[in-house]
Amino acid sequence: MRLARYLPYLRMRRFGPLPRVPDPTLMSLTSYRPAAVAATELVVRARTVGRETAARFAGDVDLAARFPRESVDALRETKLLSALIPTAHGGSEATMRELAAMC
Repeated sequence: MRLARYLPYLRMRRFGPLPRVPDPTLMSLTSYRPAAVAATELVVRARTVGRETAARFAGDVDLAARFPRESVDALRETKLLSALIPTAHGGSEATMRELAAMC
């Protein structure tokens, strides 16, 4: 219990203080593509699958405690399962920001 009081101090001695502002170099690691154009299409497809397929079968999936096969099939048909795959390999090459927007 007493050690918990000193952990922030020990962490600061070993690693330095926590950064207050996000590192701009990390912000530049995002994709080179304009995110707004690609995110809109992917987000619309994801929301459509959620509204039309996942919502329709959610009750049955919960009651029967079964795998949501219909939702996964809809994700496969709309090519959302390969959203993070590079376009050279047949995916959409989505960024993490786009993936977060789809969730």
